[in-house]
Amino acid sequence: MLEPLPHTNVLRELEVSLTHRCTLACGECGFFVRQQPVPHKGVAHVAITEGLDQLLRLGLVVQRLVIVGGEPTLARETLSEVCRYASACEGIRELELVTNGLSPDRVDARLLHQVDRLVISEYLDGPELLDTWRAWVEMVAPETEVIGRRHATWDQWTGDACVEADKALEFWRSCWYRKHCITLERGCLFSCSRIAKLGRDHEGLQLKEVVSLDDVREWLNADRALPSCMTCIPMMGLPRVPAGVQPDERLERLAPRALHILKKRLERSCLK
Repeated sequence: MLEPLPHTNVLRELEVSLTHRCTLACGECGFFVRQQPVPHKGVAHVAITEGLDQLLRLGLVVQRLVIVGGEPTLARETLSEVCRYASACEGIRELELVTNGLSPDRVDARLLHQVDRLVISEYLDGPELLDTWRAWVEMVAPETEVIGRRHATWDQWTGDACVEADKALEFWRSCWYRKHCITLERGCLFSCSRIAKLGRDHEGLQLKEVVSLDDVREWLNADRALPSCMTCIPMMGLPRVPAGVQPDERLERLAPRALHILKKRLERSCLK
């Protein structure tokens, strides 16, 4: 069994997606890039901050708010507004931004000062891009931690496999994604990002129907599987797949540009 939401009312991690768009098109993408629905209704930063406001007003504390996409730096205005809100909010203790690092021109020093952790998903051979990011961030925002996240293989995410209800309950009770990927999208709280990315809003907790913190606690800790658990490919123990595989040569196009931008920034910083 997963550890329930603690009585301190602290949620370990909460993900918010700024956009469904991405500069990459990874095979077996865990965020269903190109297929996922738009993660918000109306003006993005307004929808996100209103949802967070509602949870925090109930007394929930978010230990770590994780900003993802798609590629969140593509939604530059939304990213700026959400980071500004979260960094000033006492109920959000840490702010983490997850990016593929290929659009450094969309990340500036002001933004980095609001972020506690910059996580760069690495898809290139060699450490040059990550090392250059670290060197630049150390110059302009040394308080921001830079972490590289590299995986050789991923869980499968697509397929038509299905399990019986009792097996789905086993998945629910031991699910890694339910522990790490609670997600806020489209005015709903989801027990994992997969359900959100599939657009199954009827399996989320509609925040407009929430009146107390107990509503959130009971929903997150309920000992029941959701319908999506019966088709949860990542929990089925299927053979893993190579990570970050692209349908074309976009990595080879985007990486040199990103390195050029970062190196120019380093040069300018050194001259100051």
